[in-house]
Formats: sequence, C-alpha cells, structure tokens
Amino acid sequence: GLEDFRDETLSQPLTNALASLESAPRPPGWNLGDDADLHVLDADSTMRTRMLLQYEKNELKRDIVFLKGCFEQREGRLQMPGSGASEDLLVETMTVQEAMA
Repeated sequence: GLEDFRDETLSQPLTNALASLESAPRPPGWNLGDDADLHVLDADSTMRTRMLLQYEKNELKRDIVFLKGCFEQREGRLQMPGSGASEDLLVETMTVQEAMA
C-alpha cells in the first residue's frame, strides 16, 4: 500500500549514513557557523584532505524526505501521448531544506 515505502526500516539506514557524514571531523580552525559541509577525510594512512560533502548530504536528505512522505504532490498538466495538443505543467522548485521544513 501507500504506507509501505514510509517504513522506518527503509529510512533509518539513510538517517544513520547522514549522521555519520555530519559527524566527520572538521578542518583545524573550523568554527560553528563556517561551511557546514566542509570536512576532513583520510585519503590514506598518511594524508588527510578537505572535502565538501554538500552533494552527498543533500542526496541523503532528499531520499529521507521522500521515504518519510514529507512532500506534496503538485497537480499539473502534461501533453497526452499521441496527441498534438499540449497542456502546461507548472513546475515549482524547492531546496531540500525547504522540503524538510
């Protein structure tokens, strides 16, 4: 049914992965209010590198929002297959943070 995809067993691993990314170490001198996506990761046993993890975090947040059903369906109009007539589709964009609010 509709509620099957909202099962926490699907979203919990993603939530855990997001928490793991968010807890990755910060570079020396980083302060609260600095870029929240800047982290330091081990490249190998002798080198650490600064990484921006914005893409990875946003992908996880987007998937969590979807699995928890925290989104709205938007009605629109599409071109009917095989028809010469087209209908406008209103496209609204929002950030992952807006969808989570």
